[in-house]
Amino acid sequence: MADYKQISGSRVEFQLEISEETIKKAHKLAIESFRKNVSVKGFRKGHVTDEVVLQSVGLEKVSYEAMNRAIDGEYREFLIKNEISPVGQPEVDVKDWEKKPLQVKCSVEVYPEIKLGDFKKIKVDPINVKVEEKDIDEVIATIMSDSKLGKKVDRAAKKGDVVVIDFLGRAKDDSVLPRTDGKEQRVRLGMGHFLEDLEAGMMGMKAGEEKKNIKVKFPKGYHSADMAGKTVPFEVKMHAVEELSVKDFDEEMIEKVAGQKKTVKEFREGLKNMIIGNKTQAAKKKAVESYQEKLVKMTKCELPESWIQGELASRMDKLKSSPQFQHDPEAFWKQMGKTEESLKKEFRVSAEESLKSYLALVEAVKQAETTLTDDELKEAQHEAGHAPEHVSKEQALEKAVLSRKIDKFLEQAVS
Repeated sequence: MADYKQISGSRVEFQLEISEETIKKAHKLAIESFRKNVSVKGFRKGHVTDEVVLQSVGLEKVSYEAMNRAIDGEYREFLIKNEISPVGQPEVDVKDWEKKPLQVKCSVEVYPEIKLGDFKKIKVDPINVKVEEKDIDEVIATIMSDSKLGKKVDRAAKKGDVVVIDFLGRAKDDSVLPRTDGKEQRVRLGMGHFLEDLEAGMMGMKAGEEKKNIKVKFPKGYHSADMAGKTVPFEVKMHAVEELSVKDFDEEMIEKVAGQKKTVKEFREGLKNMIIGNKTQAAKKKAVESYQEKLVKMTKCELPESWIQGELASRMDKLKSSPQFQHDPEAFWKQMGKTEESLKKEFRVSAEESLKSYLALVEAVKQAETTLTDDELKEAQHEAGHAPEHVSKEQALEKAVLSRKIDKFLEQAVS
């Protein structure tokens, strides 16, 4: 064994020298591995001679197995001795199989060296959640809209009203475009539920009024590729305009929507707590994302190509398992407005970012010496107990523990 060098941040290269004696021992082990499956008349199964094994299996096959065993044994011994952690299969090159001792050149991807900056200096904006009365009013208005508690009014529709409409989009030949029509649809104006131009066209309409030729431009990134970026004339017939007056929201309405009796004050207080919880959760998520972005920027590491390719394959497999792709791959790519190769390039960028972020967090957790409480460890053990059968208990527990340490580290970092 000799020469161990790092040829990149995630790959090492070294030379193995395998003696003739090692190869002979591997040859005997190879024969033993084949012997148990050789069945020849006159011998008990598994008790044939070496010569019979060679005749039955073939010298070439036995020699191939022996060489693999010899190289694999020396390779593993080298990794242990040099404390190398491979993350993929090695590339092996033997220039002369006849020359002994055998000279074997190996290179393999390894767990990358992670250079982490001073993450303790990362600052994130403090989480400061405020809830105003108008926030509670908006939730109540949404509840009233969903529960059809609005009051019909004889005036022009404005932002915040619920309108009941028929609508349709026309093609150039005056036919109705697919998936652009609806009957007696309830829409709350100003919420972005419909295309912006279409909602704007409804503003100012009264019940019983009809409008034709409302020019509606579809966004360039619209989910349906055949409509993206196009301008389509729409027709709208308005059946009703409903006003959502929060002042009218009383205990009778509360019992109807909540299924229990509550005062308006109690109901509003409950909504306030819910909004605080939602806003706090959203703020924490944003803070965590900000922290991770800053952490990645101060992290240097060269990702193993096999990891990147594995992540890409996983994302592409998930995409191709979708019903839309399975039904018509060609139509799927047309609707996406991208080729498979262009999407892979996009996926690669996000895959590298995701992997780098994960590695940075693993290293930060290690340097911060993040630990779990007994209860947290029990939760991790419980989760590991539900891992798939092909995953070992040790691997499942290690993954569950690390996941909780990362969550705990991030929670403390943004608190």
